[in-house]
Amino acid sequence: CTDSTVDPDEVRLALRRTFKKTLEFLSLGFSVHFGDLGYFNIRISSEGSDTEREATPDKIRRKRIVYYPSSFMRNGINSVIVRRFADRKK
Repeated sequence: CTDSTVDPDEVRLALRRTFKKTLEFLSLGFSVHFGDLGYFNIRISSEGSDTEREATPDKIRRKRIVYYPSSFMRNGINSVIVRRFADRKK
């Protein structure tokens, strides 16, 4: 990014640490909030079980990280101009 005086390597390092901490908190069952950006949480799909004893990790089919944008981000998308790719050069 040329619009900043911050060293790109420092930005990469800060983001890498943020992602690592985000995954750490998500794995503990927390939602992770990023202010005006929104928040992340984990969604797990699994086979059904009749009893708690039958509900084991091997029944998990899919784990996903889900992003929920803040109202700021949702409202901001309304100002985005969408053009066909071929028209971008104009």
